[in-house]
Amino acid sequence: MSRPRQISIVYTGIRAPDTCSPEVALTHVALLDAQPIAFDRARIAELLTGPAAVVFYSQNAARFVIESGVLDGLELGDKRFWAVGQQTASLLAGKLGVDVCVPDKQTFEGLKEAFELAALPPNIVAFSLRGSWRDLSALCQRRAIALTDIPVYETSASGSNDLLTILEQASPEWIVFTSPRGVQSFAERVEHIAATWRFAAIGPSTARALAEVGILADHIMDVPNRNRIIDEIVALEQKRTP
Repeated sequence: MSRPRQISIVYTGIRAPDTCSPEVALTHVALLDAQPIAFDRARIAELLTGPAAVVFYSQNAARFVIESGVLDGLELGDKRFWAVGQQTASLLAGKLGVDVCVPDKQTFEGLKEAFELAALPPNIVAFSLRGSWRDLSALCQRRAIALTDIPVYETSASGSNDLLTILEQASPEWIVFTSPRGVQSFAERVEHIAATWRFAAIGPSTARALAEVGILADHIMDVPNRNRIIDEIVALEQKRTP
């Protein structure tokens, strides 16, 4: 009996999916590396002495803050924690033992919509990626809320892989992107787009980044999730295959 055909997928996020369907031949090639950066620990302790909203835009931000230990020993019970997505919220809840709010629409735009309506404390501390496009300053200014944005990590193009060779060997049917910066790194390294490739974006901002480099996303997730995106591609392929 012949083996069922596997769907060849190249996944370009920093971290590979935790699980993968047996129907998929997954190749993980991280286009970016994430590294923690130094930040003012005393300033964070000062900002979090009273009630505040503490915002994490990504799992990387949450992971680096947790690993730094900067929140250890601080009173967190009077803080309101927010995460853009459920995976980030679960990480924070598990490691810090706090309740974490997640917007109904688990994107940055969804977070902004939630903040327009939510009762917020007078101070917001947001942990972010250096140079990120995510910005709550206009919203906070309009609502007279003090915002402190604290970059805790940065990304750079990964130099540990030969992307063109990997693409040639994997012969992907799908290439998955998880961030606008990953799209930029791909565009800088790949000049020829094969007609057989299809492209999946983990969210709207990543899809817009693809469009800016002339690539149309064939699939865009409504709720970003690095594990579920593989399942969604499998479902799409099952619909296409008689």
